[in-house]
Amino acid sequence: MWNKLLLAFAVTGLLAGAVVPIHSTPAQAAAGCAKEAKVRYAADRAHRKAFKHWCNNQWRQYKAAQKAAPKA
Repeated sequence: MWNKLLLAFAVTGLLAGAVVPIHSTPAQAAAGCAKEAKVRYAADRAHRKAFKHWCNNQWRQYKAAQKAAPKA
């Protein structure tokens, strides 16, 4: 019985680890906008540039929201 329970916890942990995103916040994601763009659009320079601009704009919006939020 304990073996089955331990196995169930192990499988659940592995599945949960596979679902967790790599970038937890947009601030962390912004540091790699260029790298992420190159991975996603390796062959298409126009899409790569558009993605970098979009990613950086998202990061700026996130930072502005964090600055404007009241500190508790």
